[in-house]
Amino acid sequence: MSADGYTSTMRPCCAKRSADFFKRRPVLELAANNDPNLRAALRAEIDRTRMGLYEKAVRRYMVEVRKSRLPPSAGLPDQHNLGVRCAEKYLPMSPLHDYGVARMIDEARASLSKIVNPTAMAWLPDVRKHFKLMAA
Repeated sequence: MSADGYTSTMRPCCAKRSADFFKRRPVLELAANNDPNLRAALRAEIDRTRMGLYEKAVRRYMVEVRKSRLPPSAGLPDQHNLGVRCAEKYLPMSPLHDYGVARMIDEARASLSKIVNPTAMAWLPDVRKHFKLMAA
């Protein structure tokens, strides 16, 4: 039996593909092994997606703030006012809402469908109801 307790039950060719796959998607290895760290890893992966949306939204803001080039002698109120003006102009009020919760869920399902048996996909619950506040 292998150290992971999972690949040893597979044919050698499948075990190698699974090992390669788990290197690319370590969260799925945690799931396959019923690892107690799975929940924390899933939260981290979701946060990575969410933070990517926020980082994309803030890039334009940062470019515009840097372009504004206040004089070195500018006081804190002037710096603050510049930041607020740029934020109002370039930052979306709700990047997640603008991107679309349904779109995020659809993308996650599409990605998962590449690696999960279609029959198993049919058993996945509809998670949209858990995002009502985000969809409003």
